[in-house]
Amino acid sequence: MPKKSNYEEAQASAKVSWKSCCNEKKEGGFGLRNLTVWNSALKVDLHFVLWMSLFICEVLKGI
Repeated sequence: MPKKSNYEEAQASAKVSWKSCCNEKKEGGFGLRNLTVWNSALKVDLHFVLWMSLFICEVLKGI
């Protein structure tokens, strides 16, 4: 049987799921933050900031 190349070894499945890595350390995870949740939160914050700046420029300065 031929030896696996480095590329084939890199294609192996993960030993630990990302979901379990995001668990708190007390729960047996690594305590990492879930990037999907953070991305959603930052997008909401960005939309709010852009909306407020538009509101301030258009409405309040027009008064």
